[in-house]
Amino acid sequence: MFICEYGIGAIILLGITLYLYFTHDEFREHAFMGYPPGTFYEIYPPYRRIEWLLSFAVVALALLWGTINLPDPYNRACLIYLVIYVLVEIFTLIERLRPGYVPFAEFGIGTIENLKKAIIYGTIVFMATVLINSLVTGSIVFQIPTPTDKIDITVNFLIIGVVAPICEEKLFLQLLGASFIESIGIIPSAITLGFAFAWFHYATYGLAFDILFVLFAFRYLVTIFAPLCRTAIVGVLPHFLINSIAVLMQYNIPLPYMALAIAVTFIGQAIIAIYSAKLAEERI
Repeated sequence: MFICEYGIGAIILLGITLYLYFTHDEFREHAFMGYPPGTFYEIYPPYRRIEWLLSFAVVALALLWGTINLPDPYNRACLIYLVIYVLVEIFTLIERLRPGYVPFAEFGIGTIENLKKAIIYGTIVFMATVLINSLVTGSIVFQIPTPTDKIDITVNFLIIGVVAPICEEKLFLQLLGASFIESIGIIPSAITLGFAFAWFHYATYGLAFDILFVLFAFRYLVTIFAPLCRTAIVGVLPHFLINSIAVLMQYNIPLPYMALAIAVTFIGQAIIAIYSAKLAEERI
């Protein structure tokens, strides 16, 4: 039975991969072959200091608070996320200061059309991950460890549900994803980053093997879809849904309130994504 559950999960991943291979010319061409250098590094619109400072302050301060106040291992996780976030932003800022060059670690803001693709692909990633999780763990609820007895639900939702997905996508999609896909192709990158993503969570939280398989599947799916829509929303959207639902379920929040919290946060992210996409279209 154990082998059967993981086998079905692997078949789901293989089926989605084969579907993309036979229906998308770009995927077929670059499945095992990289892209020209700079494919996923888009020229950023004129630098907006106020917007960047506000977004940076919100994420960094939330992680700093978690590092200081949360119990172990959550304080360690917040510190790791804080280091990741700051380093990626520093790399990005350095590249933005170079005239005529493209920013490092920006995996495409994308246009409105790409944003539509990202929402569709992100939904597929979420649904497939839920299915695989239910197969290998016996539950549709993701077993993400959260310090429910030590922390207010609002802060927990912000850090685990919103901030953590942003930081992890910056590392595994914007920074590593773009570089790996350009270098070795889509499928080898998806497998490599899937293992790296699972190991990262094991080293941080010490999760069980069945959860690690789900994490591998999630990262694999995000990575194979990302080149087709050129925007990090394809990873941020399902990542946010998975983490936020896991947090709220552990507090036994009634379904209407849970839906409201997720909807409000999702709408906020959508507004930011649409705004970024319109900026991208202005420079085309």
